[in-house]
Amino acid sequence: MKIDNKYLSFFTALILLTCCFYACKKSTDQTVYNADKAKISTVVDSANNFYTNSVEGKRAGNYSVGSRTDLKTAIDLANAVKGSTQYSQQEVNNATANLRRAIIAFQSRLIQDVSADNLIAQWKFTGNANDASGHNHNGTLMTGYISGGSAPVDGNTLPTNSDNYMFSLNTYNGFKLQLQGANFLFMTFRGDLGYRDVDSNPGVIPADTWTYASVSYTNGTMKFYVNDKLVKTAAVTGVPVTLATPVNLVIGQSLPKSLGGNSYFRGALDDIRFYNRVLTDAEQVSIYTTEQP
Repeated sequence: MKIDNKYLSFFTALILLTCCFYACKKSTDQTVYNADKAKISTVVDSANNFYTNSVEGKRAGNYSVGSRTDLKTAIDLANAVKGSTQYSQQEVNNATANLRRAIIAFQSRLIQDVSADNLIAQWKFTGNANDASGHNHNGTLMTGYISGGSAPVDGNTLPTNSDNYMFSLNTYNGFKLQLQGANFLFMTFRGDLGYRDVDSNPGVIPADTWTYASVSYTNGTMKFYVNDKLVKTAAVTGVPVTLATPVNLVIGQSLPKSLGGNSYFRGALDDIRFYNRVLTDAEQVSIYTTEQP
């Protein structure tokens, strides 16, 4: 049978067009999942309850500024997954876990009254070095030494080769906190298992800015805080030893002035506190928030 070429061309073009349309239609189809949303719905309801009944501020019972925004962002992401059929069960489970973590982070930013019962020393440096905790750990304000030897004298000039010691108990033979390279906090203590040195990397203390810095330790865990953030948790073991011969704690230097030394802190320190227990993450945030100017 003879077929006119012009009809054959049209027929071929029609087939190609139909195939192209069919292929395009298939490529835009999306898989529909029937994932179980019961758990994510429960967690979203819980997160919404926290969000609705929370207030930001600087008083006990408030949440730190910015915490509600962070939680709302996490809720919106979870709701997007919850309301769609395009996510697999694993993706729904991941979204549920992420929102749970966001709730935990939000709860840690609740401002609490930190009990003074465990505060054993506090120096506010309001013209003196008296202990504001009521435990009478009063100190004496000193200036930097200007001569070496075993009996340096007071002066107004600090050495330039400072190791940036914030405080020290017989240098590292008891414990000390200092700033090291790249402005990382660096904590050392002598324990029953030997010396332990840990830095806050990646947590950095910015230059020329008042910053809240804190370190906590219990046998097994050391934590570093910069402002309202936990910047590092390190696994550390050992029980700090008691010095055989009592030595005065020094602030802004590595050793008592009578022993010489040149590891002075290059900067300013204020409101230094010691507690006889490990503060929780929420308590750390509370101190930072309530003490901001």
